[in-house]
Amino acid sequence: MSTEQKRLYGLLALVLIIAAGSMTAIVLLNTQGLGTEEPSVTIVGSSIVNVTLSDMLTMSSVTRNGSYQNTFGNVRGEGTYTGVRVSDLVELAGGMTEDDNMTVIASDGYNQTFAYSKVYPNQTIYDIQGDMVIAYRFDGQTVPDYPDGYRLMFLPEDGYYSNADANASTDPDPRGAGPQCVSNVARIVIVRPPAAALSSESSQVAHITWKWPQNKVFVGLTWRDEM
Repeated sequence: MSTEQKRLYGLLALVLIIAAGSMTAIVLLNTQGLGTEEPSVTIVGSSIVNVTLSDMLTMSSVTRNGSYQNTFGNVRGEGTYTGVRVSDLVELAGGMTEDDNMTVIASDGYNQTFAYSKVYPNQTIYDIQGDMVIAYRFDGQTVPDYPDGYRLMFLPEDGYYSNADANASTDPDPRGAGPQCVSNVARIVIVRPPAAALSSESSQVAHITWKWPQNKVFVGLTWRDEM
């Protein structure tokens, strides 16, 4: 092998080493980026807002003992929850009107829909269901370490959201309290009623009244007197 060939092979080997090192660095950077992505909940209303854990930590929070009753009558989820009120999250995306509904959607597609009165309860309903929150912390575990978070929870003062509570505060009657407590919440969507949406669209349409000129006929591109 000539000296020139040795130089070429040496240069090629150096290029390959540099390329391999660059690819390794890119992979490591991408992996680190994925690992630092904050879990979030997307609120879809008049606007779309992505709310991260850092955002929630700056908001007013509720900390209270809580639990719920499942459809078999068993008590589940006993512990201390910390979260932000759902109404506060909804307000970030434009709020709700009394005719709107709200659908809470889990990362696996499971969902529950609630009326305005559930999200913005009057005193009677509030006394039954307590605060409706998206919990990001449970018994000291914070999302993403909290495996069920973000979780939709109802936190009455007595710390127990029963099937009777769910029936008394929800219209129409739900299957139970447990199914309403959606875990791993990914999206909250404000659902506008079809009639309101139709009215909103129609109000933006310009209505044009066409008046046919008297004693005129249209020939080619001009009007002329009738024959």
